[in-house]
Amino acid sequence: MDIAAAERVYWDMVVEGVPAPLEALRAVVTHLKAQYAAGTQPVLTNRPPAVEGDRLEGRLRRFRRAAAHAARATAYYAEVFEGIGLDPERLAWEDIPRIPLTPKAHLRDRPADFVAADAEPMFCSYTGGTSGGQPIGLWWSDREFEATALMTNILSLIHISEPTRRTPISYAVF
Repeated sequence: MDIAAAERVYWDMVVEGVPAPLEALRAVVTHLKAQYAAGTQPVLTNRPPAVEGDRLEGRLRRFRRAAAHAARATAYYAEVFEGIGLDPERLAWEDIPRIPLTPKAHLRDRPADFVAADAEPMFCSYTGGTSGGQPIGLWWSDREFEATALMTNILSLIHISEPTRRTPISYAVF
């Protein structure tokens, strides 16, 4: 995959929340590593322009997309959205406070309810249990694990000259 196409896919994932093929993320990492190895600051040049109103709407679209996927694919979030009477594909900003926080007990006691029906869990990571409770297991598919590692690499390479900069970002890996 050429780098221009891979960057467009990457930015669609970051801006719109559209899951990216691993091939595109691998191409972006390879491109950024090559820049770093050549002694230049790694950059992605095809970032779409951001307009403040678009940015807020983009965040809501990403949230809707993730919520709709969770409601379709997991028993827990299907139950949550049905219970509060919200259609995740039609969420407005005003609806978000109605979505209940997930109790730790649910994560601990109902782990299978958080795994997407079409997922193939391969890895389990555990929280540290530092808040006084038992550690909680979180399941990852091969795809989620690799996509998360690739996104971490991309963000680290882009901000290599800014080690103190914190860039909160959400991205879809389903």
